[in-house]
Amino acid sequence: MDYLAEFLESSAGHCLAAENLQSLLIGALRNGLRTAEQRERRQVAKKARRLIEFVEPERRLALSIELPDSILKSLWEIDSPTLLVPRDLEPEPLGCAKPQGHALATWLQVLDRALDSNDGEHAQDPILEVMQGLLKTLPPEARGHFLRTNPELRVIGVRDTRSDMEKPASFQYLERVRAAGTLFRFAGGLRDTSKGIVPLLARAIPDAEVCLVRAEAYRALFPNDETAGYVADQGIPTASDGQACLAALGLQSTGRVGSVAARRELLKRANDPDADKNARRGLRLLLHGSLDHRTDDTAKLWISRRDQHPAWSRLWAALHKDDQWSRVPDELADTIPRTRWTDANIAEIDDRSLIDELRRTGAGIEAPEEFSVEERDEILSRIEYEELWRHLPLHTTVGGVPVSAAHERVYLAPQAGPCDDALTRNATVI
Repeated sequence: MDYLAEFLESSAGHCLAAENLQSLLIGALRNGLRTAEQRERRQVAKKARRLIEFVEPERRLALSIELPDSILKSLWEIDSPTLLVPRDLEPEPLGCAKPQGHALATWLQVLDRALDSNDGEHAQDPILEVMQGLLKTLPPEARGHFLRTNPELRVIGVRDTRSDMEKPASFQYLERVRAAGTLFRFAGGLRDTSKGIVPLLARAIPDAEVCLVRAEAYRALFPNDETAGYVADQGIPTASDGQACLAALGLQSTGRVGSVAARRELLKRANDPDADKNARRGLRLLLHGSLDHRTDDTAKLWISRRDQHPAWSRLWAALHKDDQWSRVPDELADTIPRTRWTDANIAEIDDRSLIDELRRTGAGIEAPEEFSVEERDEILSRIEYEELWRHLPLHTTVGGVPVSAAHERVYLAPQAGPCDDALTRNATVI
């Protein structure tokens, strides 16, 4: 190595910049780096740096961080007019090469495959940092075009909010998640506060891919390209955007809806859809929890009145057997201000309206035995129309059986108690 360096200094100085000599030097150095182990490279670091200095800065590029040896050797197996230099061997002045598209794509493909290797599993962050450093050698407009041309390359880390782990993602993946409304951005370090309410959204739609991406990293890799109709920040809301979380729910068409407890936690932080159609749909989905009825934007959602006797909720359920999905669980009733009920088409279960419905439709109660005696008496006590009062099968016999008082031979039990005679035995006593 010393001999070669002295020869280049003393005899080849006048032609060092020649294309052929630079190519030969790069090829020899790349072969030497590939065949040497990391320990050996460190032992001869000073000599290697002296040789690498003969490569023009425009033909070499320093890796921004140390990579596992197996990954470095895979990179050095690629024939390229640009020499990739380990950070600890980079001489002054620093390399400033602008790799051509084919070499750059090949390096990135090697690094992408390395993410799935045994070594790459423990070096995800360094690999992604090197990939991003390589991409930044391209001008912003060329960078965006390159990534859209190679959309499957995983080049950026995102936080999966369900597993709370960082994972590599491609432009293709990010666009799919963004189209689903479940890609959110945050700034700075990944503290709990910077995650906003996105973890609550992930629990409300547990089968969806809900991700966080660092805003500055995303903008650096995917710059605005108005000529291609692409604006990097458009459609990526912040992690604390409640309306965007509701809109993400409104876009869901598959998977499960979270538990009532999970939906309640999100509703406490996100309950204002404003004029956004998808956000309104998402708010309603959080309330009723039926993905099958996600697109039913016109049906009323029903909430029990606070401190209301449970008899009226049971009566509503008996009259609306096909609409059970539209009943909002009591645990969620207080999460949305009444001022937003009209826009979300929410109504209160009301004893007067239920009685009017019974009177107007002539609907019967198919399973009166499901009502307790107390619930039957509560309903009957509010009815002012005698015909309806007599007709409903909510009167209770002395034996505890619910019956209608409209039938023949139905009598009130005397205050002294029912008699045990032939007439009484042939009558219905309530």
